Amino acid sequence: MKTFSTIKSLLLSFSFTLLIISCNKEEFIPTQILNPENNSTNLTHQLIQRSKCGDEIGTYLGTPVYYNDSNCSGYNTFNGYTTGLKWQCVEYVNRLYKSYYGREIRNPSGNANIYYNTSQERNLDAFKNGGTIPPATGDIICSNGGTWGHVAVVSGIEKDSIKVTHQNFGTKAEKKIFRKANNLDPFQLSNPYLPIIGWLRCRPELKLDAISISPNPLKKNFATNGSVTIKNYSKSLGFIGTIYISLHDSKGIWKEDIASFATTINAGSSINKTFTKSKVLSSAGTYQIWVKFQTTGAEIKYPIVNDGKVKNKFSIKII
Repeated sequence: MKTFSTIKSLLLSFSFTLLIISCNKEEFIPTQILNPENNSTNLTHQLIQRSKCGDEIGTYLGTPVYYNDSNCSGYNTFNGYTTGLKWQCVEYVNRLYKSYYGREIRNPSGNANIYYNTSQERNLDAFKNGGTIPPATGDIICSNGGTWGHVAVVSGIEKDSIKVTHQNFGTKAEKKIFRKANNLDPFQLSNPYLPIIGWLRCRPELKLDAISISPNPLKKNFATNGSVTIKNYSKSLGFIGTIYISLHDSKGIWKEDIASFATTINAGSSINKTFTKSKVLSSAGTYQIWVKFQTTGAEIKYPIVNDGKVKNKFSIKII
């Protein structure tokens, strides 16, 4: 009996110890530190108590990720800009794009499942999953699965996977998504099924600083030459693509290209390009010169404007 009593006391003591441990559970939560210069990624770990609403569980590009639970409510604002409901996945991408890129992409407001198909309204390029353009750091990965969908920001690129940083996906701020070439696996396979439809990317913030073309007026069947200066006003994004200088009639219908050249425009920098066309082919009349830029992989050309007004189109005569 004494032996049984001793064993019983030990078991009760062990159970009490387990109870204390379980009530004070701590977790290692990974926090991503990314170097935008080389897209290298390091994982550090911080010991924190089990997360509650509003706890910071990670960060990317200086934008904290907050834990979301059933007690979260109300809207968040950043520098006077409403980024969305606390702490939903869309709130995080809206806040990161505002804080790091200076872009306001929340409108039209809604759930994550509408983001991909409303890319034009958000002034973002859309690239479909499994297409020819791979995801890049800073892209918004989109799913329209489940009831609400899900969005996340690409924070690392590896050969057979990407890393994303996101909110409202448990206690971890980042997740690895496997891929085969440009085909990404779903965020998760069940409860709910969240297949990835594609990713969104910032469009250029380019402005026309100066353009010259001679002779003016142009002469049919004669050469023309000139120069163009374009500045990238983004403080964080560089762009690779092609500049187009083209001739259009009064209705905006394209007639011929005057020049086109591939270029890289780094963040906060300007480029100056000279051009020559050996022969102007269009008939005599009044035309417009248009200056546009097309990023590599994009399907549309962006008008390059001056001071927010479309001054990239100006009249010129051919005689």
